[in-house]
Amino acid sequence: MKDHPPQKHRHARSVFTLLEVMIAFALFAIGITSVVAMSVQASRIGQSARNRMEALHVARAELEEIKRARFDDPILEVGNHAVVRGGFSGQVLVSDRDPGFTKEVVVRLQYPSFHHAAHVELEGVISRALH
Repeated sequence: MKDHPPQKHRHARSVFTLLEVMIAFALFAIGITSVVAMSVQASRIGQSARNRMEALHVARAELEEIKRARFDDPILEVGNHAVVRGGFSGQVLVSDRDPGFTKEVVVRLQYPSFHHAAHVELEGVISRALH
């Protein structure tokens, strides 16, 4: 006659198997949560990079437009000028580098970033001799 293990022992083994399954599921859930979190972070970083590139493009276009202006155009008056262009806002800073002959222009635009407001800044020098 064969001896069968006691019923109690089988029950203990099946509980242990259930515990193993629960631990495996918990580890799987932690892994999936980590992957999702990294994916969300990568998406935010990508969007921030796209916003930065667009802001640079808009700032470059603004600076080129200013460079085409006459030397005595109001946009080249010394001081700060607000600018809103292409969905971005910022300012144009104009200063005399060599009064009456050259001016320094800084275009600074803010763009949305995933963790803070950020900005791009482009500089140029405009000479009366070139106009």
